[in-house]
Amino acid sequence: MPVSVIQAAKRALVTLLVTFARHYRVTLTISWESGDADVVKAFKKVVLKAHPDKGGRDGDASKLNDARDVWETAKKNVSPPPSNSFYPCRRWTRRGKK
Repeated sequence: MPVSVIQAAKRALVTLLVTFARHYRVTLTISWESGDADVVKAFKKVVLKAHPDKGGRDGDASKLNDARDVWETAKKNVSPPPSNSFYPCRRWTRRGKK
């Protein structure tokens, strides 16, 4: 089954989060099927521990931020078209037929 760009970016971020959570001993309960809010929550937990000022390595925080940025841009660029069920077709507008 083909994976969309958003799913691939999310899976990469979740994999990175789980890897760094093990390294920094943070307990996470996320998987590839977790919701976006859960992934953001886990990201914040891991970034707090991986930050260089908190004892983490410089490269770890930047890798996490880069993966999150890729996921966010994928969500913005590949968004589903807005469904407007009010108008019967695209040719109809508020003023009438085009």
